[in-house]
Amino acid sequence: MMRGPREAGKAKALKAIDGIANVAAIFLAFLLGPYLYDWTIGWAQSFVTSNYGYGLEGIVSFGWGCLCGAVVYYVAQASVAVLITMVFGSIIVRFL
Repeated sequence: MMRGPREAGKAKALKAIDGIANVAAIFLAFLLGPYLYDWTIGWAQSFVTSNYGYGLEGIVSFGWGCLCGAVVYYVAQASVAVLITMVFGSIIVRFL
């Protein structure tokens, strides 16, 4: 199915929004990931220790750090993409 110029413009705009959202999400994951890790690592290690025994603290620390970074990245990516879409959508609706 062929796309017209209007659909091609929409595709470029969506790619731009995705790019901005990805860059912002990487930045926010770099800044906020360690805070989430620091706030929750004690709980995660005590949970694993009480349920699975001792000796897994190092593995849990690494895995929990990766999980915290991924959570912050994907939440930030979705939030920034929705925010950009809403802001530009409201600007377009207001002026058209």
